[in-house]
Amino acid sequence: ARDWDSLLEQVAKNPDDVFPKTFPLVAELADKGDAVSRGILASAAASLAELVACTAKDLGWRERDLPIAKVGGVHGRSKYFDLAIEEEVKKAVPRTRWVTVTTSPAEAAVRLALRGTRADGHAA
Repeated sequence: ARDWDSLLEQVAKNPDDVFPKTFPLVAELADKGDAVSRGILASAAASLAELVACTAKDLGWRERDLPIAKVGGVHGRSKYFDLAIEEEVKKAVPRTRWVTVTTSPAEAAVRLALRGTRADGHAA
């Protein structure tokens, strides 16, 4: 971007073009102790935890063990961010249990869909 206003305009128009390009730098700086980068990632972790808490509440799962897997392009790229996510989610949903994913999200979705159709008595 040429200047701050130009960057804000790009973010407003298409955040998916901006944030994936800036995340590696923010993650690197956060891992090195940069306060601004840590603030950005801490805020993002709190937002993710809020989504987990709302989802668990909507599903009636607040009082049960909740297995969660970290997947996606930001997982494993910043020790600071990974830890912040774990801490915030644990505060929001205390019975969270982190699990490792052994299949792709697409394959897992297909397996869940197949399991659901079989449970409903439909042939898959």
